[in-house]
Amino acid sequence: MSKQKNRSVGKKDGTTLKNILRSLKPYRIRICLSVLLSAANVALTLYAPVLVGEAVDVVAAAGGVDFGKISVILVKLGAAAVAAAAFQWIVNAVNNTIVYRVVRDVRQQAF
Repeated sequence: MSKQKNRSVGKKDGTTLKNILRSLKPYRIRICLSVLLSAANVALTLYAPVLVGEAVDVVAAAGGVDFGKISVILVKLGAAAVAAAAFQWIVNAVNNTIVYRVVRDVRQQAF
C-alpha cells in the first residue's frame, strides 16, 4: 500500500477570491447598476400584492364598488409589472455583459 500525501485541492488563504474580485474591479459600475436595478425589481414585485390588497379593500368597502379607484389601482399594478419586467431584463443584460467580459479578460491573461 502506497502512502499518499494529504494534498489540499484549493488554497485556504483567500487568493482565489482576491483574484476574482480583482477581475471584477473594472466592472464596478455595472455591478452597482445590477444591484440597484435588482433592488428596484424586488420592491416593485413586493408592491404588486399591496396594490391587489387595496383593490380588494375598495371592492369590499360598504357602499358598492368604486370603479374609479379600482381603475387607478389597476393602472399602478400594470405599470409596476411592466417596470419590474424591464428592470429584470436590464439586470440580465448587464450581468451577461459582466460575465462575458470577465471570462474574456481571464482568457486573455491566461494565454
